[in-house]
Amino acid sequence: MTLRNRVSVAAAVGVLIVVAAVSSLLYFFYAASLHSRVDAALVDAAQQASSIATRIKQSAVGSQSKPDVNKPVTVGSVQVQLFPGPVAAGQPTPFGPLNKGDVAVAEHDQPAYFANARDGGQQVRVYNRRPPHRPGRWAGTHQPGRERR
Repeated sequence: MTLRNRVSVAAAVGVLIVVAAVSSLLYFFYAASLHSRVDAALVDAAQQASSIATRIKQSAVGSQSKPDVNKPVTVGSVQVQLFPGPVAAGQPTPFGPLNKGDVAVAEHDQPAYFANARDGGQQVRVYNRRPPHRPGRWAGTHQPGRERR
């Protein structure tokens, strides 16, 4: 192999490494930006959990049926699911049963947290928290179709 060929191959490899590094950095910056926007929407929806539960109960006033606060409610592009009564590990959610960590959040033993989950083969971003001043209750929010990593 001539010197000219070796220099050409070395230059091509160098360009490949630079392009790969820049692409990786851009991907991670974009992912972080996407997470921050989605996370802000999830937190905002979760902060409305108490007023959502109140509106559901008020809408059932005068009705013979008992309001179902456990059904997911859509707020903008975010779905909110409330568990108004005492929560226990094993209670069903769209992403599988509640675990000990979720119960610890409801009991205010652990802080709220974000997680990635799957719903029907699609990855979604989930935020789990306890509604303020409501020990033993749990609110989970998720934004379907927004998180793709």
